[in-house]
Amino acid sequence: MSVEGRASQTRDPEPPPTGGRLRAVGGIGICLPTAQPSPPRGVAVALGPGAERWVPDMSKKRVLVIDDDELIRETVRLALDHSGFEVTVLADPARAEAAVREARPDLVLLDLYMGEESGLDLCRRLKAEPATRSVPVIVLSGSNEPVDVLAGIDAGAVEYLKKPIDAQGLVAAVRSILKMEAP
Repeated sequence: MSVEGRASQTRDPEPPPTGGRLRAVGGIGICLPTAQPSPPRGVAVALGPGAERWVPDMSKKRVLVIDDDELIRETVRLALDHSGFEVTVLADPARAEAAVREARPDLVLLDLYMGEESGLDLCRRLKAEPATRSVPVIVLSGSNEPVDVLAGIDAGAVEYLKKPIDAQGLVAAVRSILKMEAP
C-alpha cells in the first residue's frame, strides 16, 4: 500500500465515550463534558441609555484550591471551572489562612501534605477560627491509609479524596457538599 493510501485511511480520534472532549494537562488526560461557549461571567447592569457594566455573578460558588502540586491545581481548576464554579488556586500554604478570610470561599480543597506546612494543621486552624469555621474543607491526598483518612476527618474535613483526582468524582463531591444540582 502506498503512503498516500495509508494516510487516506487514517481517521480522527474517536471522541471520549461521555460525549465530552479530552484535554491533556501535564501529560494526563481528563475528560470534560462538551459545553457551549461560556457567556461572560457576570451580569450586565444598566447605568443609563447605552451604558452598562459587568458585575461579578455572585450566584457562582467559590472554591479555593490549596495544593503545592501545579498539576493537581490545574486539573482541579479545569474540572471545577468547566462545571461552573469560580475557582482560585493557591500554591503557598503559608498564605492560605489569610486567603480564606479574605476570599470567603464556599469550599476549600486542601492538600494533606504540602512541604513544610501540614494540611492537617491548616485545617485545624481554619476550623478553630470563628471567621472560617463554617467553610467546608475537602482534603486531597495521595495516601489512602486509614490513619490519614481518619486524621483528615478528625481535623475537620468533610470529605477525603484520593489523588490522582477523578474529575467527575471531584465535581460530584463538591456539588454534594454545597448541595448543588448539575447545570
